[in-house]
Amino acid sequence: MDHVLLLISGILGIFVLVAIFNISSNLAAIKTQLLVSSKKDLYGDYKKAYLMKRSNQEILYAAQEYVWAEMIKDQSKKKHAELHEIWSSRFISLGGEFPEYPFNK
Repeated sequence: MDHVLLLISGILGIFVLVAIFNISSNLAAIKTQLLVSSKKDLYGDYKKAYLMKRSNQEILYAAQEYVWAEMIKDQSKKKHAELHEIWSSRFISLGGEFPEYPFNK
C-alpha cells in the first residue's frame, strides 16, 4: 500500500512540475503582450515627433518603439519583411538601422 501511494505521489509530482514549466513559459508571453498593449499610440508618437521637427534621435526612438511593438504583435518573418520594406529607408535616413529578425521561429 505504501508503494502505491509513493508511486501516485511521484506521478502527481511530475504533472505538477510540467504544469509549472508550462505556466512560466506562458507568463513570459503574457508579460510581453501586456507591455505592448498597455502602450499608447506608438505610431502617433512617431508622427508627433516627426511633425514637431524634433531631433532625429527622438524620431528614430519613436519609430523603433512602433516597429518593435508591431513585431511583437505578429512575430512572423512575413510581417518582419513588410516592416523592413516600409521602415528600413526611414531608419537609415534618421541614422539608425532596421533590426534583423529577432525571433527564433
